Amino acid sequence: MATSPCVSFDSGRTVTDGTTRYFRLRGTLTSLEPTETNTDYRLPAAGQIAALFVYVPANTASVTSTVTWRLNAVDTALAVAIGADQTGEFEALGAVAVAAGDLGAIAVVVPTEAGTNDLTLSVLGVNYTPTTLLVTYSLLAGHGDTLSTASVTRYLQIGEGVASSNEANTQLSALPAGTWQELAVRVTANARTTTTTFTSRVNGATGNFTVAFTSAETGSKVDLSGSDVTDGASELGLGVTTDTGAGAITWTTCNVTLLARAVDNVAIVTTPQDFVLVGSGGVQNLAQAFNTTNYVQLGALASPTTTETTAQLLARVTYQAKYLSARVSANSITGSESTIRLRVNGSAATSVLTYAAAETGVKTDLDHTDRITAGSDRTCIEIVTPNTSGTLNLRGIWLTGTVLRKFVLH
Repeated sequence: MATSPCVSFDSGRTVTDGTTRYFRLRGTLTSLEPTETNTDYRLPAAGQIAALFVYVPANTASVTSTVTWRLNAVDTALAVAIGADQTGEFEALGAVAVAAGDLGAIAVVVPTEAGTNDLTLSVLGVNYTPTTLLVTYSLLAGHGDTLSTASVTRYLQIGEGVASSNEANTQLSALPAGTWQELAVRVTANARTTTTTFTSRVNGATGNFTVAFTSAETGSKVDLSGSDVTDGASELGLGVTTDTGAGAITWTTCNVTLLARAVDNVAIVTTPQDFVLVGSGGVQNLAQAFNTTNYVQLGALASPTTTETTAQLLARVTYQAKYLSARVSANSITGSESTIRLRVNGSAATSVLTYAAAETGVKTDLDHTDRITAGSDRTCIEIVTPNTSGTLNLRGIWLTGTVLRKFVLH
């Protein structure tokens, strides 16, 4: 078994006093969702959720707010209390057992007080560890969109869920080899007069798992039978296809899981087990102007911050960070190069990508790795554009984490 982090990010998402809001396991914090079922993630295997992490950059709520891991719509003991006007890092280091098929989400509760006051969040994170040996699950939860055009296919970046007409902008590559499985979609409104189908996309073609909603059908569906076996060179994404007819369909989650499995036949196995962290931006891209330094956490890109601590995540698993990757769809920066770099504890790590003036496309750093130590290292991604002119358009940033484990096989 190996642990994988699940991270959500926004430069500053406010929850007003007197409200309860729910957030997904990973991705963007943009949606202040009042309905828990619209954020639930179906967990693929028995194991545990642990190490709830919260970063609060600002807080005008003079009450005690709570952030809680919820399991099957019930509060668990994995929770943090944020006192009146407190800011900074908050952690709950306990663990909660989960079963395959359980539904999980994160609830933020800010009690009522006089006036209007806000709790501002930038990073939410938990760790997921399956019980089964020699497997790692990366949980990639995507948010939603609405589609009303008939007879079209639109494309979704894994972990984003917003529909794009440009598949290349949504594809991810240089991801851990493994099995993509358990496509789960929740539809909250559906006036389509015909069937709408969600599928995996592999190398520009329809993959092997599918979820279909017939005319006017709503609710949550998951494909537990289909899967796609992929290697590190595969271009991966999701698609949604409408049939003829009319009407709009709205979904709030579009989730998929990566299963990375390592097997050896010798008595003692030292095996790398990989997870992936994705900063989604297939549609909600980051358009960064020249002469700017921004920081993001690998959950979302569309809302960066110029304050590094606001984007930092305290690691609760030790791993090797590798294969830092990015997709730049447009680049009008002139004269000098732009850089995308992993940062650890406020300093430059070795993993780095450079884009020359006007350069676009997908790049992966195959030459560097960085050790991230649980309990002490705080990480984020830095994006720097030079003092020239133009704009850099980023559609995604992602990296792989490798956890080394030793097992004795019987």
